[in-house]
Amino acid sequence: MMPRIRGTITEHFIHAESIGSFLFNFTWIALFITGLCFVGPGSASPLRELFNHDLPVWSYPLFLQNFSMASQQAWGPAWMVVTWSLAVEEQFYLLLPLLVRNLSWRRTAWVVVASIFCAPLVRIVLSLSGNQIIGPYTLLPSRADALGFGVLVALACRDKRAWEWFASHRRYLHLAFLLMACGLVFLLKHEGYLYTFGLTWIAAFYALLLLLTVVGVGRAETSCFRTKILVSLGTVAYAVYIFHLPINVLFHFAFFGRLPIINNWSSLSVTVSSLITVMFLAALSWRILEKPLIRHAHAIYHY
Repeated sequence: MMPRIRGTITEHFIHAESIGSFLFNFTWIALFITGLCFVGPGSASPLRELFNHDLPVWSYPLFLQNFSMASQQAWGPAWMVVTWSLAVEEQFYLLLPLLVRNLSWRRTAWVVVASIFCAPLVRIVLSLSGNQIIGPYTLLPSRADALGFGVLVALACRDKRAWEWFASHRRYLHLAFLLMACGLVFLLKHEGYLYTFGLTWIAAFYALLLLLTVVGVGRAETSCFRTKILVSLGTVAYAVYIFHLPINVLFHFAFFGRLPIINNWSSLSVTVSSLITVMFLAALSWRILEKPLIRHAHAIYHY
């Protein structure tokens, strides 16, 4: 039987990395609340799309906005719409360390496997109850399969026998990866399955991709996924994810007075300009905010 993994790399890594994202999220929430002070019912439509009270403001600092979205079946203000995934992330960060600290490796794996099988069932129940998209897409139990696959990969990479088996059977990983890729093509043509079993299939696809890029990495994976461009983009991807929608809305409002839509060369150039601005702001955010916070966290939690 594997020993308990109390206080190991997994637990410390989650705590250290979450400090940077946690404080970054609160900075973004503070900007949203500031926007609410200046945008009201009489403001232009794009600004009201960005800043409004469609969802309870208190749910954002508590990272419960995904429950508000699911219960009201509404995405809420565009400034905060992508933060449903951050809510899932923070809820996951609260639960996983308790699981890791109190259960053995084997029991942790079994709980994770159970969560993977239960997630599509939860989505089916939500869909049958009339909540066909937002609930299945944004709630933690509905996305436990994607998180669970990530935990299984982390456990496998810390188990010597599992690592050696994957490293010596990479051809099976490649075969399974191709099979999963074919399934993605099927989902593109049959979107009705996406919010039930489709999300689990996508999560398994990316779990396999992750294994291929960390276990016995071959030349193809190295040349594809370790290029400087992808590494640089991955470094700032978190801020890009947060910034991209609000910045694009603000650019199109400033130039055209409406919500973003690409219907001519002018609107395309504005969209490209907003992308360049997002990349610049993301790089700036990484340098002056995220990187120092993560470095500080790593100095506290040694592993």
